[in-house]
Amino acid sequence: MSKLRVLAGETALYGLGSIFPRALNFLLVWLHSRIFNPAEYGVLTYLLAFVAFINIVYMFGMETAFFRFATVPDTNIKRIFNLVQTVVLFISIALSGLFIAFNGPIASSLHIGTHPEFIIWLALIMALDAVVAIPFARLRLEKRPLKFVTAKIINVLLMIGFNFYFLKINYNPAIGVGY
Repeated sequence: MSKLRVLAGETALYGLGSIFPRALNFLLVWLHSRIFNPAEYGVLTYLLAFVAFINIVYMFGMETAFFRFATVPDTNIKRIFNLVQTVVLFISIALSGLFIAFNGPIASSLHIGTHPEFIIWLALIMALDAVVAIPFARLRLEKRPLKFVTAKIINVLLMIGFNFYFLKINYNPAIGVGY
């Protein structure tokens, strides 16, 4: 019965670490839809749709591979972690480097040619997201749900705080959805 209790507790915490930040993120829809006109908000939605797809390429299943190989009996978890993290870091740097190098043509093909800096910013954000995914997976593997949930919620609270700061306190219409 105690294993079931531990499983239920960890499931609740990991669920909280995934659902609560998304619920908080939902607050940003309210904020963004009041700050940006529909055309600007459409650009944001359009770019985020591409980000969702491209993030798959950044990670290409390495989180799952980490879990698969790190749970093999008598394996060196630190070695597996370092290998997976190195691969994700290399791929993230390479892909982001390509996106940054070709930001102008990519922005033009996405019909945001007047804002190629959006491509640079998104490339950096996607690289950062990919690089932190494996440490989060390691926290889950090590059964450290409180640290996992705390880090996830702090991340979202910081993002919401920065959104409110830049969109309500220090807003520059020239940057617009770039925030």
